[in-house]
Amino acid sequence: MQIFKVFMKVLKKRIRFAMLYVGIFLGIAIPMSLNSSNPGSTKEMFAKESKSHIGICIFDEDNTPESREFTSYLAEKYTIKELKNDDEVIMDSLFYIAVDRVININEGFADRLAKGETDGIIDSRHMHESYNTMLLEQDINSYFSSVSAFIAGGEDALSASQSAKEALLEDADVNVISFTGDENEDYPHGFASYYRYMAYILIAAVVGTLCPVLMAMNRKELRFRTNCSSLDSSSYTKQVLLGSAVFVIGVWLVFVIAGMILYGGVYNGRAWLAVLNSFIYAMVAGSITVFLSTFVSNMDIVNFINQVISLGMSFMCGVFVEQELLGAGVIAAARFMPAFWYIKANMMLDGTEVFNSTKLAQYLLIEASFAVVMALLTIVMSKARYNSTALQKKAAVAAVKG
Repeated sequence: MQIFKVFMKVLKKRIRFAMLYVGIFLGIAIPMSLNSSNPGSTKEMFAKESKSHIGICIFDEDNTPESREFTSYLAEKYTIKELKNDDEVIMDSLFYIAVDRVININEGFADRLAKGETDGIIDSRHMHESYNTMLLEQDINSYFSSVSAFIAGGEDALSASQSAKEALLEDADVNVISFTGDENEDYPHGFASYYRYMAYILIAAVVGTLCPVLMAMNRKELRFRTNCSSLDSSSYTKQVLLGSAVFVIGVWLVFVIAGMILYGGVYNGRAWLAVLNSFIYAMVAGSITVFLSTFVSNMDIVNFINQVISLGMSFMCGVFVEQELLGAGVIAAARFMPAFWYIKANMMLDGTEVFNSTKLAQYLLIEASFAVVMALLTIVMSKARYNSTALQKKAAVAAVKG
């Protein structure tokens, strides 16, 4: 097992990259999965984020109950900051983003609001167009539209302001429902998102870590020495593949165990099918990596191909964007990628699609066929490379004899 030991020594130097991938994935996927399972907590978190990050300063020149209601409405959603009413101070604060927007409530605000006139009743200044300023502008427009609607319904300006504020600040209960009616308690939607994101990280971690190791093992000097030794070529290949399998299964087990901790104990029911699905996909990731290592010899190219494959499949196959939102053309192309069938199986397991054991088996078999095809292509490429090396050796020997 000399080659296996050498493989592990080379892998040891690259293992920190795998740990980095794993750490980043777990640091992102676990909170996302927890938030997916609790929509209410996500909404609360977002509300806190909004209030703590978007700062506004308000100068109320009208100073009426109606203007104070408007100020109170904004204070409920955003952080109110105090500034000196001086142009230089205001411009500096906007330039250095001490505040996102400065709002002036003009004199006559209440009177014009009562008449249904909302244009020009406030002035606002901001330095940069951003998500924060767009969100604030949308909330202001929503407020004035609601006030106008209540006034049109017969309320006075102050009562309409209070009603609009109450309506816009009212919390809505959000529930995630399955349109198939088939969500399984052993594999809920929130937890299924963890395995969905795994489709991206398995490819990225395995290709980014294992491909450089295989490239090092395939260097000409090392292969020439191996071919000149008593070690059989098939034995060399088996030991390299064994080392690759150990690494791939090791990474997969880390994710499965981490998922078990997130799951709250030993998996039940359909969750085990999700584990099987991820194992098949891990084998696909390993087979793609071994195939790439047979013809790629540059690390920059490896990193480029890794990003194209991992991110490309993730966006096109439903990892980052739900398959229901993808266009027909994208879906047609995605069917030729293993991640598409991995996600299809995951959707069936979490109840997004109606569960059908026959279809699920088909998805898993199609997924596994990608690993078989990659393995066959690797064998063909390896034989071609071996024959080329043998011809080079014969030519070199002939040249020496000549």
